[in-house]
Parts: sequence; C-alpha cells; structure tokens
Amino acid sequence: MPCVRTFRRAACAVMLASAAASHAAEIVKIAFIDVLSGPFALAGESSLRQLREVVSQLNTKSLPTDPKFEVVPIDGKGSSQDSATALKSASDRGVFLVTALKLPPPATTKIPSIAPEGPAA
Repeated sequence: MPCVRTFRRAACAVMLASAAASHAAEIVKIAFIDVLSGPFALAGESSLRQLREVVSQLNTKSLPTDPKFEVVPIDGKGSSQDSATALKSASDRGVFLVTALKLPPPATTKIPSIAPEGPAA
C-alpha cells in the first residue's frame, strides 16, 4: 500500500509541475494531511518522508524558471473531523494541492483540486 501512495504522490507532483508551468519560479505548496501524532504516527511520518523525497527530486531536476514545490505537513490526528479542520488550515496557508487520507466527503466537494478516491458516497 505505501508503494501505491508513493506512486500517486509522484504522479500528482508530475502533474503539478506541468500544470503549474504558467506559475514559473513560484513556490507551490502541497499540504500533507495525515496522522502525524499518536500510535499511528510512524506510518504518517513514513509517508511524509516519501513525499518529501519525491518533491526534493522534482525540485532538484527542475529548471530555474520552473515552480518549486514545498510540502506542508499538517496533523490530521486520524479523524475525519480533525482532517477537515486541517484542510481549512491548509487553505489559510495558501496551499495549492492537498494530499490526505481521511477527509469527509463534504470537505472534498468544496475544493476543486481534491478528487476523492473510489466511488462517490
């Protein structure tokens, strides 16, 4: 499962790079909302390290005029409600893209850049 998440994050980063080409030399923030505290923090931290590595490689290989990407980690605390609050926090920080595991459907429908995985509820 971690490999699938890493691939999805890498694919998102590549799509962002091409989609954000018109925003050359800007910093594009990617919010990472996951469990970063409590008993499942190790899994969240591992996923965060993987995303940061992908973003680092992308930034290293980009041209000086290409946008640079920055990961903004936000603790979702393992609950949909806390993740929805974290989503609001990400929006307040000027985040361009959000990657999250637990967001309730009402939160995801309000942001065009978020597409929930799986069939619609």
